[in-house]
Amino acid sequence: MVDASQYERFSELLEGNYRALYGYIYSVVRNFSDTEELLQETSLILWQKFDEFDPETNFSTWACQVAKFTVLNYFRKEKRRRAHFTNTLQSHLLTIAIEEDVSPDDVRRDALEHCLGQLTPTQRDMVCDFYSETKTVPEIAQEHSRAPQGIYGSMHHIRRKLLECINRYLDRETLP
Repeated sequence: MVDASQYERFSELLEGNYRALYGYIYSVVRNFSDTEELLQETSLILWQKFDEFDPETNFSTWACQVAKFTVLNYFRKEKRRRAHFTNTLQSHLLTIAIEEDVSPDDVRRDALEHCLGQLTPTQRDMVCDFYSETKTVPEIAQEHSRAPQGIYGSMHHIRRKLLECINRYLDRETLP
């Protein structure tokens, strides 16, 4: 039987660290839908193992460790998509992300998420494909029925658009 106070405590901790976990997983996976799926899987595992969590330690660090193993398992299952990343490199990248200050108050990450949401679905897909290292520019160009040079031009335009949006967002956040 689940103790209501235990469930409430878990919910508070998860809610308070949800953005950090999302950002952590996305920083490694670089795919919105996979990030959502992995975050749900991580949340379920966190709940299942919550009785193992030491309240004297940092929940965010513990949750990111659980997410690390969830993501590594995902990479093992999806090896064909990430064949150029060795298991050692994947583990190293995940460890670096955990060691960085993954703060839910990271305004820059919020700005990027907001501004990516302002792009069209085609632009978001192009950004994800371009930075995911799973596809070459010619492959992206073929998918979008464009020349590779057109993809570079579009990415230049998208990056400029994102930079302007992020700067506006940050200016708005720093105003009193």
